[in-house]
Amino acid sequence: MTFRRDSDIIFTHGFVVSKEDAAFLPQPWVRHPPRLRQLPFYKRKVAVAFISHCVSLGRRMDYIRELSEFVPVDIYGKCGKLSCGASRYVGSSPEIEDDTCILEAAENYLFYLSFENSIADDYVTEKLYNILFYPVVPIVFGGVNYSDILPPNSFIPALEYKPADLAILILKLSHDETRYNAMLEWRNRYQVSKVGTRRIYCDLCTKLRTTKLYEEKLYDDFEDWFGTQSHCRKYTTDGVVPST
Repeated sequence: MTFRRDSDIIFTHGFVVSKEDAAFLPQPWVRHPPRLRQLPFYKRKVAVAFISHCVSLGRRMDYIRELSEFVPVDIYGKCGKLSCGASRYVGSSPEIEDDTCILEAAENYLFYLSFENSIADDYVTEKLYNILFYPVVPIVFGGVNYSDILPPNSFIPALEYKPADLAILILKLSHDETRYNAMLEWRNRYQVSKVGTRRIYCDLCTKLRTTKLYEEKLYDDFEDWFGTQSHCRKYTTDGVVPST
C-alpha cells in the first residue's frame, strides 16, 4: 500500500473524474469547499506557495528562489515571511471544507505552486488536490505524470521550464484573462474528489474479495522496489538529475 501506481493498493489523496462519473461517487467522497469571494482578475496577485519543509529531496525551494527573481511569489509557512493558520505538516492539514488558508489563496492569487517535497515516480499529495477545488491554475512540481491524473490544459508543469521561462509564461497569462480562463474550462466537465483513506479501504476490500486465497505475490527486495525503482530526482540549475 503506497503511492506508487504499481502497488497492490494505491494510496491516493484524491482524483479527478468526469461529472457524469461523479454522479456515481459515494456521498462521503463528495466534498463541498466554502463559497469563494474571488477578487477580480486584474486585482489578484500572481503566485503563492505554502512551504514548511525548506530543505527537501527534490530541492523545490531552489526552484522557487530562482523563479522569485523574475516574478513575485508569496510564500506562506516556515520557508517564507507570511503565515496562515497552524502548521501544514502531513497529518495536520485541515479538511478542504475548513481550510481557510487555501480559500484565501484562491481568492487572492492567480497561480498556486503545488510543489512536492520529493520528485519520485507517482508521488503526489494533497498539495495538488486541495487547490483543484478552486478556480486557480496550479503550477506543479513533482515526479508523477500529471497528464495521467489531470485534465488537459489544467496545469503548468514547472519542471518542463527553466524558472526564467516559466516566469515569462506566468506573466503573459496574468495579463491575458481569456487565455488564463481557458485553463479553467476543465471545471465544467470534471469534478475533484479528495477521499484520503476512504478509497483505500474500499480498494482493500475489493482486493480481498477478488483475489484467490492461494495467490501469492512476493517482493524480494522492497527497499529496491520502493526506493531505487521510485527514481527519486532533484532539481538543479542544469535540470532534473537523480538524487544521490
